[in-house]
Amino acid sequence: MSKMDIEQALGRLRSFAALTSIQLNGVEASVTVARGDLRLVVTNQGGRLMAQDARDTAAVPQEKSPEEIGAWLMSSDGASTPKKSSATSGGGEGRFASLAGEGKKLAFIGVMLVGIVVMGWFNFAPRKVAEGIVFIDHPVRVAGLNQQFLGRYGDLTDPSQVVFVVEEEQLRVHLINAGIMEAEPLRVMSFRYGSRGLEEVMVAENGAVIERDTSGNLVYSGTTYPRIRS
Repeated sequence: MSKMDIEQALGRLRSFAALTSIQLNGVEASVTVARGDLRLVVTNQGGRLMAQDARDTAAVPQEKSPEEIGAWLMSSDGASTPKKSSATSGGGEGRFASLAGEGKKLAFIGVMLVGIVVMGWFNFAPRKVAEGIVFIDHPVRVAGLNQQFLGRYGDLTDPSQVVFVVEEEQLRVHLINAGIMEAEPLRVMSFRYGSRGLEEVMVAENGAVIERDTSGNLVYSGTTYPRIRS
């Protein structure tokens, strides 16, 4: 559980809504947000956010904007149905001014999955390693690969990405918030080096294969994560 104010929460929801249907192809994209007793399950259906009270399994998901979801959370007293927000009936600016003042303790349960890659890492399940990979265990070769792979990788200007931090025998995955890598990792995993023909790769403990391009960047699932030099 992490805590953030309402403006940060709205920014995360907007990033989640910005994911395209192409990015979400074949993925069940959902997050859970909570305040007090109220927990909302929010799914992304082609850029449309559908929210449902997690306690009411018979409820029909309702299409909501990020602002409406924030208002639902901040105006809730724990009831399973949202109070009517003045944001939908005029006076919305005054309503959100009061929300901004009140919203210092908005709790997000789980992690805001702001990118397709994050979803892939959190839907963790041990998998069979891809065929054709031979693990590398010789200490000299491992030391040489550490020189090549160790470091931070990601585009800090893109909130839909994550930052991969490669350390010796450990891979950390961090969210990006306002152009800064968040200090607390989403996930920490072990990994091993392997070879696939002439190509040398990293194999995470969940079976994910991470490649390295000719410029020294990491490549995972078709997305390039540039090395962060500073």
